[in-house]
Amino acid sequence: MFAVPVAQAEEPQSTASKSELALWPGATSLTLGRDDAGKSVIAWIDSRALDPLGKGALAFVVFDEAADEDPSGQHALRMHETLRQTFGEDVRCVMVYGGPGQKYPPSGSAYNTPRERMAATIWRAIGWLGPDLVVECTPEDVDLNDASMLWKAVAVQPAAPIGTVPSALVRISENTGPAAAQPQQQITFAWQPTPLPEKLGVSPLRAELQQRLRRTPAKCAEQLAAVYGHDLKNIMYQPALAVMARLDLAAQLDDSSVAVEIEKVVEPWLQKSSAPKDSKQKGVNGSANAGHLVFAAWAEQTGDPRAIELVRRVADQAFDSQGQPLSAMPGHSEMSDAVFMACPILTSAGRLTGEEKYLDMAQRQLQFMQKLCLRSDGLYRHSPLCEAAWGRGNGFPMLGLALAITDLEAIEHDESKEKSLRERATQLKQALLKNLQRHAEALLPHQDPTGMWRQVIDEPSAYREMTATCMIGFTLQRGIDRSWLDAERFQSSVDQAWSAVSKRCGADGVLFDVCTGTGKMKSLQAYFDRTAILARDERGGAMALLFAVERMRN
Repeated sequence: MFAVPVAQAEEPQSTASKSELALWPGATSLTLGRDDAGKSVIAWIDSRALDPLGKGALAFVVFDEAADEDPSGQHALRMHETLRQTFGEDVRCVMVYGGPGQKYPPSGSAYNTPRERMAATIWRAIGWLGPDLVVECTPEDVDLNDASMLWKAVAVQPAAPIGTVPSALVRISENTGPAAAQPQQQITFAWQPTPLPEKLGVSPLRAELQQRLRRTPAKCAEQLAAVYGHDLKNIMYQPALAVMARLDLAAQLDDSSVAVEIEKVVEPWLQKSSAPKDSKQKGVNGSANAGHLVFAAWAEQTGDPRAIELVRRVADQAFDSQGQPLSAMPGHSEMSDAVFMACPILTSAGRLTGEEKYLDMAQRQLQFMQKLCLRSDGLYRHSPLCEAAWGRGNGFPMLGLALAITDLEAIEHDESKEKSLRERATQLKQALLKNLQRHAEALLPHQDPTGMWRQVIDEPSAYREMTATCMIGFTLQRGIDRSWLDAERFQSSVDQAWSAVSKRCGADGVLFDVCTGTGKMKSLQAYFDRTAILARDERGGAMALLFAVERMRN
């Protein structure tokens, strides 16, 4: 039992809210997410606590009370001092007011499950922070046998699910001296179990995160490629991007066996290149259009005319029966996704066929989508239905332009192409580069201190979302490597993004907080409420694999 008198501790300023206070030297505030009322969940965190490879044990402390029950933050301040007294000055701390009545582990689909939003925010924050000790602080009358308490759950059930964490319970009491005497308030901490260990070791959770962070990008790519990119049951962008990433990985590693395997994956579709009714999906579908990028990649490696024909056939949807360009590629659904769903397949068609009309159409497509979705601040709204800057709705334009510019550079440097086509490619490349650079600048201030971009880019309480971070990170890395972007300006951002993504990629392909498939939403709240997948996921796996393979070039 420890008693820390108020007089011994430095008092925080009472004129500011706790979210603006450094409750102890070196502390800062960090938004973890949203609670059940839609309010931001604020943690107070040592500046060194975000690095699982950093020196000193990490303690994650949750107070089972609302923040307004401790308006000056005294409980957090006292707990910080107690942990330093107990485990040494190197201990790093995270403190959060979790509110009463939370049940762990949460059983719903994360941040959108009523009455579990706060619990999900805390449970998953434990997963990506990787503490060595979780401390739950409760009132004195707590039932120690309640298995749904955080300190009970985290010790036996892997958080995230990555690893377990040693835990302790603290019952808090506040005592005030007799009125006749000098008032001396004391906050008393009664710990369970007792005695506490003299030293905190590395928790299983933190050890796993450290192992992930120490992987090379090549090792991470190898593990992801063992799970993703092995089939093409449907021509959709999700499996197609994974197959493309495996092709790129095999080329970097000079592994011809992968090409043989991928040939078996694409061959059934290539055989349909002479059957017009079978080569397209029913109706026009942007995801299917983008799925044909796998045939563009195959054609670039092999020159297979059947693959070229499939790419041409999709690109020709952008023209009417007389060969005149439409206002935009069909299937755009007014969503910013369509920058990716159409522009790269059009530039690929231009690269493979040598026809300039496809490059003109790619520029037309971008301009059409920007009129619908580009905001004045440089971010993309997902659709005209709502101003929300959805995470993947900004990742898609970044990835789409990166792939399109890559095609244009290939045309530009290909002496076998007609001079007029190469000049048009140069002209369009410069236009697309300006758009990519402006978007990169708009995104940079919204990167979270943990290295992630969020489910809604400019909403600090939205959850940290993996696919948006992968697509943005991929584009920034390729932009730096190809001198599209200034390395001094962006490399640190990419490095942070890679560390954050690497932590979220298990060797078994299990991923952390991938937004589920999302169409046009009518409100900001609807984007907040999209399921955050914590499992294997075809879409997330493809994006993570793309990023890992691109990092291998760095």
